[in-house]
Amino acid sequence: MISKIILPTAWFLLIFSHSTWSASVPPGQCIWHDRCGPDPDYPPSDSQHYLMCQYDGPARQVTQEMALIVQDICPHLSNKDGSLPSLCCSLNQLQDMKKNFELPAGLIAQTCPTCYYNFRKNFCDLTCHPHQSEFVRVDGVVHGLGDGEYAGENKTMVKAVTYHVSEEFNTRTYESCKNVQFPSTSDTVMGLLCGPHGSKDCTAKRWFDYMGSITNGYSPFQINYDYGSGHTPDNYTYHNPPVTPCQMSPQPGVAACGCADCPQACKINIPQFITQDVNWQIFPGVDGLGFFMFIIFFVGTVIFITILCVVGRRNKFKINLVHPVNEESVTKNVVQEISLNQRNGSYQSSNQPSNPEVKPPSLDDLNFLDRLGAKLETKMTRLFTWWGTVAATHPIPVIIISTGMAIVLSTGILYLQVTTNPIELWASPTSRSRVEKDFFDSNFRPFYRTSQVIIHAKEMDEYNITRFNFTDHLRNNLEMGPIFQKTFLKEVLKLQKKIESLEFVYKEEDDMDYKYNLKTVCNKPLSPEIEECNIQNVLAYWQDDEELLDAEKYDPVGSDGDLPRTWNYLDHFLACANNPTLTSESDKLNIRCMARWGGPVQPYYCLGGFIPKDTSFPENPDYHQADAVVMTIILNNYDSQSEEEEDVKGLERAMAWEKTFIEFMLEWEEKEKPIYMDIAFNSERSIEDELEKETYGDIMTIVLSYIIMFVYITFTLGQAGSCSFSTFMIESKVTLGLGGVLIVLLSVTASIGVFAFVGVPATLIIFEIIPFLVLAIGVDNIFILVQTYQREPRKDDESHAEHVGRIVGEVAPSMLVSSISESTCFFLGALSDMPAVQAFALYAGMAIMLDFLMQITCFVSLLSLDISREENRRFDILCCLKGDKNEESSGDGMIYNFFKHLYGPFLMKEWVRALVIIIFFGWACSSVAVLPKIEVGLDPEITIPDDSFLRKYFSFLKEYLS
Repeated sequence: MISKIILPTAWFLLIFSHSTWSASVPPGQCIWHDRCGPDPDYPPSDSQHYLMCQYDGPARQVTQEMALIVQDICPHLSNKDGSLPSLCCSLNQLQDMKKNFELPAGLIAQTCPTCYYNFRKNFCDLTCHPHQSEFVRVDGVVHGLGDGEYAGENKTMVKAVTYHVSEEFNTRTYESCKNVQFPSTSDTVMGLLCGPHGSKDCTAKRWFDYMGSITNGYSPFQINYDYGSGHTPDNYTYHNPPVTPCQMSPQPGVAACGCADCPQACKINIPQFITQDVNWQIFPGVDGLGFFMFIIFFVGTVIFITILCVVGRRNKFKINLVHPVNEESVTKNVVQEISLNQRNGSYQSSNQPSNPEVKPPSLDDLNFLDRLGAKLETKMTRLFTWWGTVAATHPIPVIIISTGMAIVLSTGILYLQVTTNPIELWASPTSRSRVEKDFFDSNFRPFYRTSQVIIHAKEMDEYNITRFNFTDHLRNNLEMGPIFQKTFLKEVLKLQKKIESLEFVYKEEDDMDYKYNLKTVCNKPLSPEIEECNIQNVLAYWQDDEELLDAEKYDPVGSDGDLPRTWNYLDHFLACANNPTLTSESDKLNIRCMARWGGPVQPYYCLGGFIPKDTSFPENPDYHQADAVVMTIILNNYDSQSEEEEDVKGLERAMAWEKTFIEFMLEWEEKEKPIYMDIAFNSERSIEDELEKETYGDIMTIVLSYIIMFVYITFTLGQAGSCSFSTFMIESKVTLGLGGVLIVLLSVTASIGVFAFVGVPATLIIFEIIPFLVLAIGVDNIFILVQTYQREPRKDDESHAEHVGRIVGEVAPSMLVSSISESTCFFLGALSDMPAVQAFALYAGMAIMLDFLMQITCFVSLLSLDISREENRRFDILCCLKGDKNEESSGDGMIYNFFKHLYGPFLMKEWVRALVIIIFFGWACSSVAVLPKIEVGLDPEITIPDDSFLRKYFSFLKEYLS
């Protein structure tokens, strides 16, 4: 498509140069008129070099048909009074101009009409101006046979002219057009119209010179531009017609250029936003927030210590004034605790008051909220006491029913949908960008799939992979990056050829395996005209051809300075980097810059390492200093939500090729990669594959964690302190610990099953985090239940089931409140728009609630069975064996004794309590101080395993392409 735009553009730019005036032509006359015939210096088959008939007479009056064309394409040459003008061009020339103006109109007329108007004026005046001879000189003519109406006649035809142009006209015309955007190439139109200079090195004179040069491959004859002001020594006038600035309308009814194509047209001054750095400094080198928080910590600590000292002195003074007996009596009365009688539900004092006049507190002494809380706690305690008694009385049925229900819920895993697509994981379905993307994907084809290889050149003298100097045709001494060593480029080309030849196997509808290659799945922008894959690589500048890479051409004239020069692949690269749309006719080696697939390859996405570190993209990047090559293979993409067979099959084939590509790159890196190359690669499916791989790789970690926790529970819950094997086997909790861990695991699977039935897609994060989360909470509840039982001896009038019920009544309310709080927090997290967070919160909240239900049903029953086993002195696991009934329990465990006799008393010391408060206050202040330094965002490297090849790819992206 680009080539189709450039060729006619250059043709029309040069066909208008068919007018010249010889020194013998009087001023105010013409130098040519009408199309004449082909240039006899070229083969008869050549139809490009078509010349104009030399004519040194006055301008001729146009016909009505011609006047309409002039009004359309060259309105400034029409007479204002409506009369027919006299011009130096014929109807054939006007029709040619009108046809050739169609493509430039498509480039610039819609976005910048003023540029298009000035652009036409240059060629209209050159071709048709009635006073042509005043500013156009004929430099060369040729005699040959004409064609058309001049067939058989020997005609004198203009072969070369000099166009005397005012520097002001040249500069102002360029200024009106230089910023006009051309989105197809992510560049301005000067990238197309300025030849090898491209938009980067284009100037007003280079623009006109390129359009007039016969060496551009499209000009029918040579147009030499002469720039100046006033008059030349031989009395020619430097043509200086008025130029309309781009922000102004060129003629009535025509709009001016837009703001994007003409900065002068921007009427609104865009405000300059200054980003305030939250890490402000109060003094040079001193963080402001850190200093402020230090002051708060220091002042707060001083105030806290002062209050402690003052209160301590006052309490000491008051105690000395109180009689010891009275003080003891008052203290006992104040600190009496209200204990709940489990049998009648009433409140009684745990200690009888020493003073009979002091009435023990009752429910009537509490306010409304406290009474409500006390009644609720009483009812909950009674309920759980009753339930604990039932579960302990009928443990087997409770275990079967609870386990069966959990297993039934877990069967929902069969319908589980797992999401691994990063967009579906992290982008909110209701966000504008996601909605628009889904709309685009469902109504059009999704954006292309990309597979990418980044190849960095490691400088090694022994392999001649080093930076080197090169002098370009403008005599600039350039330091070329190591990737431009021909050895390196040829190795990259070999790799590309191997990638293109990769084959993959795909099973079609007939259940037969078929072999396909890259051309089956790749994007072909100009298909069916050009059946080549869209591969973005710097080698596209040489058509992916090693012979063209080796091409050289000796030029005795050279370039600037007319010095002899041998043009080689580096000259060609520099020309292509300036103008990726350069055609073969405009290149010194006659090699076009556009890729085999027919489009341009921009240097900024096929090269890396040319951006200076810690800087943004430079205005004039030095592509020749690049030290990395970026090869991007573009594949066709399909809507993953579509049920159309073509979309489903197309997506599967593309993913099958990507899998083959990754496998090949891993093997090539290990076995074939040259030592002077360092590579990283990626495909569209790689992140999903690595996330899935990480999840399955974590299965062993999860299993190992549960085993370790099982061992920990077994030995920690057991109270055996004796070396006796019999005592150890009786008081160990292997079966109970295993049951507790399995209950936690069953809670997780049941939670997954519930939402699988509902249709909430799961994420792989759920399988990685929730098992650990629920295990931590579940094990905590297990310890609370078991150790409360161990420290609460059975009363004389209690049965085994009543004992268990009482323990459950004491513990279960706090377990319920804790579980509800935790689940509520997670369910609130489900309000997040981010799908991954939403799914995680839902699954985690449900798992915690199910874990609580399983623990007060299944685990309580298991605990009851284990208690009966231990009381009957039966071995754990080997229940058929019994131990000696005379052996006694070893009592409290070591950890319990440590916290009771050492840690607790130490922590309750006055100076320790004060120190703990100060330490945590300092911790809080330091946390606030570093809060602004937290980087907000989702780094993809965080989600990738440490041993994944994608980590290197993301590192290369930052180092060479950022």
